[in-house]
Amino acid sequence: MKDQIVFKRFFYLCLIVLTLFGYTAAISLFCGVWLDEMIVYLVFTAMFGVLFVFYLEHKRNLGVIEHDRETDYAWVWTGLFLSSLIMTAGVLFPEFLKPVLAAAVLMCAFSKTEIALPVHVFYSVLLCLGMRSTVYEFLLYGIFCVFGCILAEAVGERRFAPWYHLILFCICALLPHIFYYMANQQISYLTLLCGAVEGAALVFLVFLFQKSIIAWREHALQRKYKKIMDESYFLAGELREFSVAEYAHAKKVAEVASYCAKIAGANEKICAAAGFYYRIGIIEGDAIAKNGIRLLRKSCFPEDVIRIIEEYNGEIKMPSTSESAIVHMVDGLLKKLEVLKSRTTMSSDWNQDMVIYQTLNEYSASGIYDSSGLSMNRFLQIRECLVKSDHLLQTERDTQ
Repeated sequence: MKDQIVFKRFFYLCLIVLTLFGYTAAISLFCGVWLDEMIVYLVFTAMFGVLFVFYLEHKRNLGVIEHDRETDYAWVWTGLFLSSLIMTAGVLFPEFLKPVLAAAVLMCAFSKTEIALPVHVFYSVLLCLGMRSTVYEFLLYGIFCVFGCILAEAVGERRFAPWYHLILFCICALLPHIFYYMANQQISYLTLLCGAVEGAALVFLVFLFQKSIIAWREHALQRKYKKIMDESYFLAGELREFSVAEYAHAKKVAEVASYCAKIAGANEKICAAAGFYYRIGIIEGDAIAKNGIRLLRKSCFPEDVIRIIEEYNGEIKMPSTSESAIVHMVDGLLKKLEVLKSRTTMSSDWNQDMVIYQTLNEYSASGIYDSSGLSMNRFLQIRECLVKSDHLLQTERDTQ
């Protein structure tokens, strides 16, 4: 499926590149480099900026930036900007004591480690060039970047928290002194003391803020789901204007899919959102899957939802997650029940039960869910719950 340019994503990519140039200009000015050298730094930054934008888009296509294209790019820029401020302030710090480790850990809190690492290698190189640092100081900051990104992976694990804080403190306190000794062949108690103070401050800040940042990121994603599921959301309004019947079907798919997700231990919010927008592409024509993907990408929907729409009815791709399988089976079942109820009045609940058994068994036997990760046990749980929950499958027409 061909990707498309989304304004908000393009906007944040521009901010990212401008932040890189701003950092380069600040380092050049504070370090007092000559104009010709500043131009060289800016050319270097332009090369890195182009490469980094390509890298971000590559990671997005691979699913590393996978939740909310708008929010996640905003978080990447936020981490990049705050880290650039810390690294710029590093000009004021003594040699071997630049706050590179703190900046790397902070950046990782706002993005993935594989995104933070190249940024801070670039930041460190530029800082060392501007400050005319020795090779030992450059090597120290490179190790700080790597160690900071590695440690950031474990920040959310409570069982690792004591070890995490201890290792972070030791790295920050001891490594500057070790590299200072290799560079000067003498012990510096001042460097050791300053490293310990910096390490204690970093551990305190990580304890205080990093979990909050992770919680804020999750909260931002939850707000996005709440926003797109609101009846006043513009895409919901467009679907309602297109067809009242389609809108009612979408609401019912969202309700039933969310219920089934709870039974099967899948993500309820993803199932509800994907269920509601499963057929959104119909408002622009028959190519439901392709139209739906384009509409949701334009609106910066969570990637998990877009992926399910891309797997609509198995036309482009087969369901690859349990959430996608659930939405598919619920949508297909409800469409069949709606057709039958519009043609004739079912004689008994037994007939509806048979339709449920027959429809879901046909889907399962077709092999469409083979790559979804939905186990047979969970499939049977969903099927039995749908049979026993007659009220859940009732449409507005049934209650009138």
